[in-house]
Amino acid sequence: MAEEVADVQKEAFVREEVRVQKVIGKENVEVQQTVRRKELNVDSDTTPIVNKTNRDSSI
Repeated sequence: MAEEVADVQKEAFVREEVRVQKVIGKENVEVQQTVRRKELNVDSDTTPIVNKTNRDSSI
């Protein structure tokens, strides 16, 4: 009697292809707002001098 031996092989193959893409976007926004700034200077007599400045500026 002859003995039977199974010959089993596994082979990988491409079934589907998937393409991945990253989209980078840029968004620019114009903003306008009043900017306020306060400065405090102290002189030698320790009397505070306050300068208030209002500036219109585009950010």
